Amino acid sequence: IANVTIIDHHGASNAFLYHLDNEYKVRGGCPAHWPSIVPPLTSSLLGVFHQEMLMYWLKPSFEYQEAAWVGYQWKSPGFSDGSVSSDSQKKKQDNSKCMVLSLRLLPETFSSKINC
Repeated sequence: IANVTIIDHHGASNAFLYHLDNEYKVRGGCPAHWPSIVPPLTSSLLGVFHQEMLMYWLKPSFEYQEAAWVGYQWKSPGFSDGSVSSDSQKKKQDNSKCMVLSLRLLPETFSSKINC
């Protein structure tokens, strides 16, 4: 396998501290989630353990969102979110909701298309 690097947690810690210093010089800060950065193995021996980190969100950014068919308000009674007996039926119901939603949005997409 090409372009694969194996690194220990000490080297990764030093590399992150180098990155953190560069970010502070260039941008004046670097958001970091301390529990995600500090490894559980010998954490107090690493420089990142003693490094204070702030967690903040810069906007605009890419965010996770729930699937469109889960939070969509369905008008037809056939697609109400009633109780479903099994996981496979729930998956089928979610897939059918996704298909119906995409078919409803399809005409709007093609109506705004520019003809060449």
